Amino acid sequence: MRTALAVAGLEVELVVRSTAVEAVISRRYAPFLGAARAPLCSLVIEEEASPAGNAFAVMATAGRHFDLVLSGADLPVGADLAAGGRVRTAADPAPVDRALAVVFARLAADHGCVLLSGGGAIVGRSAHVYAGGSESWREALARRAGHRPLLSASCVAIWPVDGRWTAAATPFGPGPRSTPRQAPLAQLWIPAAGPFTRRAGLPGREQAAVTAAAVVPSRDPEVCARAERTVARLVNAVPCSDLPAVPPGRMWAEMGLRARPFPGNSPAELSLG
Repeated sequence: MRTALAVAGLEVELVVRSTAVEAVISRRYAPFLGAARAPLCSLVIEEEASPAGNAFAVMATAGRHFDLVLSGADLPVGADLAAGGRVRTAADPAPVDRALAVVFARLAADHGCVLLSGGGAIVGRSAHVYAGGSESWREALARRAGHRPLLSASCVAIWPVDGRWTAAATPFGPGPRSTPRQAPLAQLWIPAAGPFTRRAGLPGREQAAVTAAAVVPSRDPEVCARAERTVARLVNAVPCSDLPAVPPGRMWAEMGLRARPFPGNSPAELSLG
């Protein structure tokens, strides 16, 4: 199978050489797949049994002169995705998802975008995104989005479109899944500071919280610096508030009550009703 996976304006060509892996990709990413138009890189994906005890290990080869091993959340320093690569993975959703999420996180860092471990939904014509929190908590909140079109329960892409920050759905992570959709970002929400964390009121706390939720796929100082600069621009441009300390069943209503005005947005765009 030869196809392209497109997320938030970032496109990767996939050449899949395993019928079992092809079945995983077709089933998991179908709404985000299509013919290649302007891919930023090309990945050859082959099947390989996962090492015992590490179902998330994926081997990748990029370029002609070096081998890369993806065994956690990182791509090695110096990884050149533009040179193309090869991913060897078990025919299982978890390692396939992990490999592709890391690749897109790196491309996001290279192109002024950011992938956040979090979730969000579209309300009216704008998006509200929450950063951080456990997978189970994010999934519980996403399942209570009701009539609000879901962006993701696990990973949201944020990128500038025509000078305005925009939140886009991604197919990565467990939990409820979305189709490709995006909306201007009205507000970011972060975990509230606890009474014993001494974070409340500290300068830069919002930026630190969003940075902690960002998917940064390399320890390469240059990649980290680019991701941090993107987060800084994002936090400076978009209102950022603590998530209400209420159960998931009440969260959306409370968020609606606490949404802050954003210059350029109409009241209808900020309504969470």
